[in-house]
Amino acid sequence: ELDTDCSYRVAHLEPLKDVYPKELASCWQDCRAKLIEAFHRRFPQLDSNLDLQRAVRDELSLGVLCDLLCSSLVLTPTESAEALMETDVRRRCRWLLQRLQPKTNAALGDSGFPPAFSVN
Repeated sequence: ELDTDCSYRVAHLEPLKDVYPKELASCWQDCRAKLIEAFHRRFPQLDSNLDLQRAVRDELSLGVLCDLLCSSLVLTPTESAEALMETDVRRRCRWLLQRLQPKTNAALGDSGFPPAFSVN
């Protein structure tokens, strides 16, 4: 980081174009449907959000939809960088789908205590 007289940071950004591997159009629609379904399962409280409904209803490109849904997640700086650097839309979609999966008890740090009641 450079020392400057500014009290804020200045960055120069270069937008990266999304790369869509050659797939059938139905594949992209399937990816889109899976993303939307996973997002609704993870955040059911947002089903009534009009802005989100409009964004999903509008035919946004899959890359833009991935970016929109990524922006709603709480990500680590490393995860944010991963999402921003991935230009292959198919890989970015898979990456996002993994993060939208429900957390398991083991992933949440469930110690198994208190134990479940036995039928004895």
